[in-house]
Amino acid sequence: MKRRVLDILEAAYIAGRSEQDWRADLLESVRCLDDGAGVVALEMRRQGDRAEAAQVFGSASPEFQRWFGAAVASMPMAHVKLAFSWGSSGKTASSIMRRDFPAYEAGLAQVGSRDILTTFGLVDEKTTFGLYVPLSKPRAESPARQRRMRLLGAHLGSARRARASTIDDAWLHPDGRLVDARGPAVSQRAALREAVRAIDRARAKSAKEDEAFSVWTALIDGTWSLLDQFDSDGRRFVVARRNPPELTCHLALSENEARVAKLISMGQSSKYVAYSLGLSEPSVCHHLEGALLKLGLKTRADLVKLFQQIGDPR
Repeated sequence: MKRRVLDILEAAYIAGRSEQDWRADLLESVRCLDDGAGVVALEMRRQGDRAEAAQVFGSASPEFQRWFGAAVASMPMAHVKLAFSWGSSGKTASSIMRRDFPAYEAGLAQVGSRDILTTFGLVDEKTTFGLYVPLSKPRAESPARQRRMRLLGAHLGSARRARASTIDDAWLHPDGRLVDARGPAVSQRAALREAVRAIDRARAKSAKEDEAFSVWTALIDGTWSLLDQFDSDGRRFVVARRNPPELTCHLALSENEARVAKLISMGQSSKYVAYSLGLSEPSVCHHLEGALLKLGLKTRADLVKLFQQIGDPR
């Protein structure tokens, strides 16, 4: 199973593929999650207290995909909040949802499923992208499994966002040797080289899944995603593509303070913020403390209230 889950990351982080080919490769890689009814890949957008299925594709039946898209659009407010809460990623619907959405459960039964496993990540502050796996019976994932699936979700959101960018700041060989770099990547080339080497080690079949996830973060230094690029001879290179999440923060904070503060205000833990941005946990705490000090706040709860007061774009 460990190699198969890491195969999803490898499929997600391939650059230069058409949308059709990228989807096909991703769906082939997620067969390891299939419980017999296929898998749905979903880009979900939030407008206030409503959600919409912006893109739906997958190996699940067309009937299930149509029902799932309609179910997203008809979710009550409480469920919309759950669907955009990163504490929900990596869990099954039955383990997080209160039974106050009868149409949802009835619809699941009509398409022959009784539960859904979810893993999704942030594309921007209004959009998530992830995988939704219909299950034949209700179940709860173990804490270790939830963690791995949640980290996978962080990569899915990052990889989906990276496909919208076409500017590569650095090119490296899989062993970390630098081919070329420009802009800010020049001063960060040492960090990029080490990240590429670490990911290549994580891909080794002997690597443990937890070790691989620990080094293969969703971003490098809050800025870059590392994607595979193949030349005409099939040789693999790694490109560093600028890919920070678009997070609205009209406050007098540094770039990293603003990103950390925004993600914390959206309910993410320091550990998950660190993983999502490719920063160390001490760095996240440092940026959070700096943000609180500049804003004259004392606690995370104060930060959440402030963002609610200045307007939550979700």
